[in-house]
Amino acid sequence: MSQISKRELAKQLGKSVQCDLWFPHQPLPLGPGQEGKPPVMTSTYSGFVQARMIPIRTTEDLLGGMWDLLQDAAAVLPGLLWDNGPGIGRGKLTEAASAFAGVLGTEIRLLPPRDPESKGMVERMNGFFRRGFMPDGTSWTRMTSTTSSTPGCPRPTPATHAPATAPQRT
Repeated sequence: MSQISKRELAKQLGKSVQCDLWFPHQPLPLGPGQEGKPPVMTSTYSGFVQARMIPIRTTEDLLGGMWDLLQDAAAVLPGLLWDNGPGIGRGKLTEAASAFAGVLGTEIRLLPPRDPESKGMVERMNGFFRRGFMPDGTSWTRMTSTTSSTPGCPRPTPATHAPATAPQRT
């Protein structure tokens, strides 16, 4: 599919998942004695956020990351919004990305280049990663252990939230 205009973007709200890559500016712990700067695929939809480290940003790794996130979400929305990256497409989807969308019955729409406002929710999450998880490795380790299913990282565990009010004794 071709690029999406701002007018069309307004029609996509609530019907599409915003997708992006975040690139850490300092090495992250990847395993015992290993560090690196892997891209982190982020997707957001209506306050629902997912993130996954992927090995590199080739088309195959991007599609594999999207498939992993869609499986975890247990849903495929009518649209996936991406910027003009070489792995998905620059002005036109790559053949593999187009085939991926066709098999899933969804549409990958390309956003205008260098326009972070078009995918504000995912850009805010990338900023959150940069501010919240980069100061030290322990924060990043905590984040990956609760949000990633990348091989070598533990699966998410259900969060336990305190009730808004204390239970009443009877």
